[in-house]
Amino acid sequence: MNKSAMEISQIYQSIFHLIPDCLIVVDKDLRIVLCNWAGACDHIPEELRREGLCCYDAFYAGQGTSCNPCHVQEVFRTGRPITVEKHHPKAGPLEIRCFPLFNEEGKVAFVAEQMVDISRPKKLEEQLLQSQKMEVVARMGSGLAHDFNNLLLIVQGYSELLLNRLENEDLRQWVENIYTAGKRATTLTEQLLALSRGQKGHLEELDLRAVVAGLEKLIQQLLGRHIALSIDSDPVLGAVRADRSQIEQVITNLVFNAKDVMAEGGRLTIKIHNVNFANTDPSCPAGLEPGPYVLLAVSDTGSGMNAITLSHIFEPFFTTKELGKGTGLGLPIAYTIVQNHSGHIDVFSAPGEGTTFSIYLPQMPTP
Repeated sequence: MNKSAMEISQIYQSIFHLIPDCLIVVDKDLRIVLCNWAGACDHIPEELRREGLCCYDAFYAGQGTSCNPCHVQEVFRTGRPITVEKHHPKAGPLEIRCFPLFNEEGKVAFVAEQMVDISRPKKLEEQLLQSQKMEVVARMGSGLAHDFNNLLLIVQGYSELLLNRLENEDLRQWVENIYTAGKRATTLTEQLLALSRGQKGHLEELDLRAVVAGLEKLIQQLLGRHIALSIDSDPVLGAVRADRSQIEQVITNLVFNAKDVMAEGGRLTIKIHNVNFANTDPSCPAGLEPGPYVLLAVSDTGSGMNAITLSHIFEPFFTTKELGKGTGLGLPIAYTIVQNHSGHIDVFSAPGEGTTFSIYLPQMPTP
């Protein structure tokens, strides 16, 4: 091989190893003949590399070459590329791409198998769908809320007039129930309007530690004695630019939800920390620009949620509570407020493992 050919070969090898996805090449016996650095470091355990097993099922599910159907074998048989999606509990959603590599006789000599992490694109797709749902509800709510609120003012006004004139206690109780129901409906209308306005409110420089400290007594009263409260924050915290009342509403909404899932007691933890995501940081949530943020995380030790419930929690009017005990607007409103502040809200939960809501708000530049 002359010098130029050797240089070209080295270039190809460098490109092969610089590919960030796991990329392997296997022969007809399903044994690995090439593996790039991403595959060697992040995906294929050492013992499986020694055995030479190739496919997704071999190094993720531990099933060796018994996976059925084997997509690599299918590519060897047909000579056509195949792309499938797999979901692994630890690796998350992956796209498996299998490509035939032909010899001089035009036969498939090897198959290249590429594992592409598609969790971030899927997350962005979910966020877009959620935003579209919120926009539909916002438009609907804006059109109905004002007229509905006017009707409620009539109900409450006449209820107050009756209460001032009635002396019969039984009748007063009935009218008071009407008045209370009217006030609850007014609160619901205000929440619908909050969804439709899409306004950031009165923005000011905020220290989230001070916001949480101002709510601490109220939070403790809401939780009661059977739920312990712990607050953990960085000693020096970046400032955010936000509307205090809206951020307080987000926190109280999360606290209410946490209380409902810890009816028999537990612990609520509020963490406030500085975070800074670099351009290539894999821990940066999908849809969030790299940079400095303040993380406000609210965690409970409740029963947790399954994947189906998690997929719906930010949808308006979706609730797991009993009829009459929840409007299904608390979390959608929290979602909208955080989005309007150029932030991000994420949730982790699993049955028996509790729930953590993580809110990222952009830090203000330091002078």
